[in-house]
Amino acid sequence: MPQNKYFKLLVRERMAKTGESYSVARMRLLQQTNEPQTKTPSAIAKVGAALSLADGGPGVIYQIRLSLNGISPTIWRRLQVPADVRLHDLSLLLLGAMGWTNSHLHMFTANGTHFGQPDPDWDDLDMPEIVDDRTVRLRRLVDAGARTFEFLYDFGDHWEHTVEIESADIAPVAGVLYPSCTGGERACPPEDCGGTSGYEGLLEILADPAHEEHNDMRRWVGGHYDAGEFNLARTNAVLRRLSRRRRTPVRRAGELPM
Repeated sequence: MPQNKYFKLLVRERMAKTGESYSVARMRLLQQTNEPQTKTPSAIAKVGAALSLADGGPGVIYQIRLSLNGISPTIWRRLQVPADVRLHDLSLLLLGAMGWTNSHLHMFTANGTHFGQPDPDWDDLDMPEIVDDRTVRLRRLVDAGARTFEFLYDFGDHWEHTVEIESADIAPVAGVLYPSCTGGERACPPEDCGGTSGYEGLLEILADPAHEEHNDMRRWVGGHYDAGEFNLARTNAVLRRLSRRRRTPVRRAGELPM
């Protein structure tokens, strides 16, 4: 399994021994291991794989809404992307638009089929069969009737998202760059904060200057975190950086069936 999964187990063990919250236990272990504590949202443009949209300019544009499940008020983004974007490239767009740093594994689930990056370390584990998401385009899911599907990020913190196809017949507009984000609300949770429960606990600590963990957590999030903040221009700048990256060769054979 990926190294970060082992690290999460160490965090859980420390919590059991010390009674610390997930965020504090994680921070203490990071200090011991000298692992970087945070990454900026723009880091996805550096660590993500090259974005390879369909050959040529965009044909049909899909409008999609990405919502993070289990948190209220809802954290969401609205995107317009080419219908022929490969699912792996779509994952980079979703992560970039939401504000994740692509530091963990991801998986799509549509019509009972799982799409992601198969990992040889899963062979001995009870993991579902994964179809390589570099071999399937978004249009394939929509044509197969998947107008709503799931996107999971970070198998440890388990951030579940719902992807809804709001429109599948938008004609490209001259002068408009695709992909683009057209709207959204609220900030992405800090990476590795412990899932929805850890995020809620973190917000409570940050909102209470008298809390014994307040100063530690404030430093851990970089000195400032506004859960209600969303910057459309910054989000589109991330998408622009992703879409300008060097294209990879398009696979013309072996696109797996649904």
